Amino acid sequence: YGGILFEASIKMSEQKHFYTFGEAMLRYAPLTEVDLDTAQKPSGASNMIRTIGGDELNVAIALSKLGRTATWVSVVPTGPLGDLVVDNASWNKLDVSHITRPENSDIGEFYVLPREKRVHYQRRNSAWAQQKKDLFDWEKIFHNKNACIHMTG
Repeated sequence: YGGILFEASIKMSEQKHFYTFGEAMLRYAPLTEVDLDTAQKPSGASNMIRTIGGDELNVAIALSKLGRTATWVSVVPTGPLGDLVVDNASWNKLDVSHITRPENSDIGEFYVLPREKRVHYQRRNSAWAQQKKDLFDWEKIFHNKNACIHMTG
């Protein structure tokens, strides 16, 4: 899809409700240039910074910071790492009522590899990747017809 913004209503005069649908992952990146050389250091000497990544979550947070109402629809595992992601979304004033929280699953992760100019993803067994086709009741979620949805793929 690239990045799409789908218009779900013709009523342009009313404020839109925004929905985003997508995966959030934990992002790990070297903290400094010195930390790039991890092959020569014991793991305790390498500093990494952990942040939360995910286009749809980031778009929802940006909309919320602009004063818009935004709902993030996703699949996030139970447990402390999933809690970290959902708590971050809640702290940023997102509606998280349509997040499914399966047990015995993982959160996706990605690692920034600056020297290789790429990222490495580990998400094959994430809660998002394991979701079933009819997991969400879209009629219930989109009860607000004056809405837009953002998703990527």
